Amino acid sequence: KCSDVHALHPHPTHPLTTQSIPLYTNLQNKSEVDNSMVPSLFICHGAPSLALEDNDYTRYLQQLGQQITPKPEAIVIFTAHWESEFPTISYTNDVYETIYDFGGFAPELYQIKYPAKGSTSVAEKVEEMFKAQGIPSKRDTKRGLDHGSWVVLRMLYPDPDIPVVQISVNP
Repeated sequence: KCSDVHALHPHPTHPLTTQSIPLYTNLQNKSEVDNSMVPSLFICHGAPSLALEDNDYTRYLQQLGQQITPKPEAIVIFTAHWESEFPTISYTNDVYETIYDFGGFAPELYQIKYPAKGSTSVAEKVEEMFKAQGIPSKRDTKRGLDHGSWVVLRMLYPDPDIPVVQISVNP
């Protein structure tokens, strides 16, 4: 359903405010939400430096994370910073390495860590859903979280206590 997906992106000529984009909790009206569906969010991470910024967008993301209730049991995130021939699913229960897949930014950006753990059980469920739709996929046991994932996750959930499964895209 369109009401379950929100596009959030910083744009210099279209500043984000909490008035311009409804908060997730506005969807909690039972007439608007199919409770069998897990809401999906499309969130643009902007430049990696977003992790250091304090602006309307970063405050919005922080507020959004606080208002998503109940807190997710796991997060599945597709990242455009990981491309592969077939959707590739991170497959680990360990803590991810924080990947700094960028260059030329403030030194303090390279000190930020987001030590989220993976979830092989969630990865297996995703793999099964792909298979049921005839979509081939593969597992990856090595890749860490790239900035397309950890910058946003750190804003939404500063405590990395929710398991994360990262998935590549195949353009």
